[in-house]
Amino acid sequence: MADKLFTECIIEFDDKQRIYAEVTDRDKARRLIDILLEKEGAYEPLLKEINSSRPDLVKNLTETDIEEELKKGKSNTQKKE
Repeated sequence: MADKLFTECIIEFDDKQRIYAEVTDRDKARRLIDILLEKEGAYEPLLKEINSSRPDLVKNLTETDIEEELKKGKSNTQKKE
């Protein structure tokens, strides 16, 4: 997915390297999301790419309050530390 987003100029080469530097798939996904949150206009291309490989996930993503979920995730992470 990172390669496709790079090809479409959504993320930069350095962003792609940061993603691939992560060890686990979960960490790579987190890094990608962190990068995309900083990029204006990145959400729609991300949905398009997800739709091409996992259309079943698009409905969940479009019906979820992403910002609220991210806040929950950060709260849980901070509690663990």
